[in-house]
Amino acid sequence: MKILLKKARIISYDNSISGKVKDILVQDGKIAAIEDLIDGNGLSVIESGNLCVSIGWFDMGCKLGDPGYEFKENIVSGVSAAMAGGFTELACLPNTKPCIQNKENIYYIHSKSKDLPVKIHVIAAATDNLQGKQMSEILDLKEAGAVAFSDGGHTIEDSGMMVRLIQYLSQVNGILMVHSEDKSLSLHGVMHEGEQSVFLGQKGIPSVSEDIIIDRNLSLLRYTTGSLHFSKISTSGSVEKVRRAKAEGLKVTCDVAVANLVYDDSYLFSFDTNYKTNPPLRSKKDQTELWKGLKDGTIDAIITDHAPQDEESKNLEFDHADFGMIQLETAYSLLNKANSILEVQELIDLISRKPREILNLQMPRFKVGEEANLTVFDPGMNWVYRNVKSKSRNSPEIGNELKGKVLAIFNKNKFIDLRN
Repeated sequence: MKILLKKARIISYDNSISGKVKDILVQDGKIAAIEDLIDGNGLSVIESGNLCVSIGWFDMGCKLGDPGYEFKENIVSGVSAAMAGGFTELACLPNTKPCIQNKENIYYIHSKSKDLPVKIHVIAAATDNLQGKQMSEILDLKEAGAVAFSDGGHTIEDSGMMVRLIQYLSQVNGILMVHSEDKSLSLHGVMHEGEQSVFLGQKGIPSVSEDIIIDRNLSLLRYTTGSLHFSKISTSGSVEKVRRAKAEGLKVTCDVAVANLVYDDSYLFSFDTNYKTNPPLRSKKDQTELWKGLKDGTIDAIITDHAPQDEESKNLEFDHADFGMIQLETAYSLLNKANSILEVQELIDLISRKPREILNLQMPRFKVGEEANLTVFDPGMNWVYRNVKSKSRNSPEIGNELKGKVLAIFNKNKFIDLRN
């Protein structure tokens, strides 16, 4: 099949081509031509008012539910949601049942997804059963294809275990992704602790519950001289701590979830449980500092933190509802609307190149003859989020008009047309 992208603006980390408007021909799964003008006669043509194309987007933090929680999401529905949102590759978290902690678990996910248009990478459990007590079989998991190690939304509370993990993973070129929350401080909390939580009469999750774990883990990093990735930082204090750690020369990276960039705790006045996330939606001040952290390079990547929840988990009183929001389908549109500080190339970099760089994965190349791993989108196109691809519906955006539409993806010798 021959697909022509007509007058597409290239968004790329390669400054020699970024910003250029070209006709791009994709044939038999490869980039066949990049020219000023290509005759579209007899070709399937994609064009729009502001057509853009970049290397395929990558989400390095989502929950797919399979195995164990297939009633919330499975690999096929998760991939459908990812395609709709423009993602050609995902790294799924180990929060399944059983959790992803042996070679067979990894082979299972790779096998179920091998023929799908989205490539799924696996983040395996750092400790047995995500309990922080016993190190998982890291070397076996790495050899089976694990791209990183994490206990998902569980903090590794034991400092000795943290030290051993950092030291061991540094010897095998492994990546440790950590959640930062002191449960003794956040226990029973349902939203950010601040004026809003007091006004609403809800138990708060204080910023210090995150900040104190960031501080501890940075101290352990100095002690071990290894590397560490902080996942889903959400407070202004965390941004500043990571900024200082980088200036100090520590090998540290971090990411932020879409929800913490586009919503703040004022949204909870509605008591809509779809806004109940972990980490919680923080204050407007925190949100501003997160965007500044993205701009100055303190924060290295943006993740969807796609967390499907079934109706029985969300249709409850606010304090009883589970945490989580689906985000794969709407992430780009929400970021596109909320962003007022980043250039288009900077924003796309944070959901395409940077995650792959953190995980030491092969980078798709925007060159003639290369396999097409591309996301095609129009930042100015409006659309209504109605046809939900995820098995779950825990999003506050369903039925809303959004700006910034994904039109197609190319990956694994497949073309997925998303214009309808």
